[in-house]
Amino acid sequence: MLTQDPKDLGLIRMMIQSSGSWYVKDDGQTPDIADNAALKDAFQTYKKIVDADIVKPNSDWSQFVAAFNSGAVASVPTGNWITPSVKAQANQAGKWAVVPLPKLAGISTSVNASNLGGSSWYVLNVPGKEKAADFLAKTFGSNVDFYQSLVKEIGAIGTYKPAADSEAYKATDDFFGGQKIISNFASWTGNIPQVNYGLHTYEIEDILAASMQDYLKGKDLEKVLQDAQKQAEEQIK
Repeated sequence: MLTQDPKDLGLIRMMIQSSGSWYVKDDGQTPDIADNAALKDAFQTYKKIVDADIVKPNSDWSQFVAAFNSGAVASVPTGNWITPSVKAQANQAGKWAVVPLPKLAGISTSVNASNLGGSSWYVLNVPGKEKAADFLAKTFGSNVDFYQSLVKEIGAIGTYKPAADSEAYKATDDFFGGQKIISNFASWTGNIPQVNYGLHTYEIEDILAASMQDYLKGKDLEKVLQDAQKQAEEQIK
């Protein structure tokens, strides 16, 4: 059904953000692992997926892409940035569809929308910063035509809300059976629960990647999360 790198917990991140939860509390600093209901449900769901023997393991990007380009797996639950890689296999045109992310059944706040990856622009406090800020304001910060060009030429989808009403965003895509996939992505973006990622996502995820393997091998989940909580608190000062 899908391909997963055991070291990459992107799927876990999507699950917990769909519930408005993260690895840390709202302050962006305090680890929120042991008592995190969404994280617990996500771990349980992940284990069910693995135990069902519907995962093709991969160990790097090329194996990840090859899994769906070759037809070895039937779905790719990840960010919309994967679209060009899916479309790279032209002979699969008409066989794919874009659908909302499933939500966590055991968490009432979970919705059929989440986030994974993307990119951001930052202006550093250095000489020339005013010109840089002005450039970003006039392009990514306000120019709908610019966003239309990004979609048409390279399939890049931005988060500037007015762009969602442009013609490029409403266009159909024959590869996906005539779906208006960009319009769908833009619509779903508005449903994603906001969380404070803080500065320690990857530090904590390194801990949880090892914790997940312990859980998959039979260690009690409560103990797994408690140990991860303690380790995260010791590591993040």
